[in-house]
Amino acid sequence: MTHVKKAFSLKISPTYGRILLHRKEITMKIKSLLLGLGFDARDGHKRITRGKNFYIFGGSKTTHQSMQDSCIKFNEELGKRHKGLDDISRQEFCDIAYKIGLKVAEKESKGGLNGA
Repeated sequence: MTHVKKAFSLKISPTYGRILLHRKEITMKIKSLLLGLGFDARDGHKRITRGKNFYIFGGSKTTHQSMQDSCIKFNEELGKRHKGLDDISRQEFCDIAYKIGLKVAEKESKGGLNGA
């Protein structure tokens, strides 16, 4: 998926002392990733792990390790399907998550997740 972002840059002309406004379009590729956030750390450690298709922040040692294992299993399942995270549908995502033992929130509605 690509996203076009419009940006402006300001330059000051050294000759005339005028401010010039330039408009340019920047094309950015948006990449899907798995994001793990742990909030149960009480030991003062700041745990951060980055891998193929995932970032994990925080958590106790046990929680962080569990999130790492889940992300690795998810990527292994993607590999078996010869697909990347950007290439799968929502249904395939849910199927993989279920297969490796993750809970998936229901489809988002106007009231937020799970109709709340």
